[in-house]
Amino acid sequence: MQNATPGNCGRVVGNSYLTDPVGENPANFRFAGFSITTELYAGAVDHDELLCRADAWIAYWLAPKGSQEREATAWATDLYDLEYHDPETLWQLILTIHSKDQSPRIQEVLSAGPIENLLANYGDAFIERVEVRARKDPKFAKLLGGVWQGGMTNAMWQRLQRVWDRRGWDGIPE
Repeated sequence: MQNATPGNCGRVVGNSYLTDPVGENPANFRFAGFSITTELYAGAVDHDELLCRADAWIAYWLAPKGSQEREATAWATDLYDLEYHDPETLWQLILTIHSKDQSPRIQEVLSAGPIENLLANYGDAFIERVEVRARKDPKFAKLLGGVWQGGMTNAMWQRLQRVWDRRGWDGIPE
């Protein structure tokens, strides 16, 4: 097996897809011997996989469009199953990404994507954690400044606005 990199996280890359022999259901596809649906999205993500996915997600968003690095790390940006079926892992991924990279580019994508979607879909379950984190971590509060209301309820939106720091967003001076 190759060494783990943000692009492969220790997986064999290339044409190494294996299918589930029962009906070849795309939901049962396996990549290099591990089930994407059960290991990445069913809460079974271990700490190393979470770190690897965070690294790959960051690498994707920092890589030039059309680059090999961006293509190799694109898998890490598919957060649909986390956003709709495993919000706890999504929260852990958000925190991991935030701890690893607080550059403007990563803040923009993290706030307007995963955080916004987490709060729109599971706000009641996560808003207290978001509020606590924002009060303890000024950089997290600043990250929240890039979130838009989207599908959030008005009550959720108001709670978010009470803890965010909008300085540096949309031309607001630091």
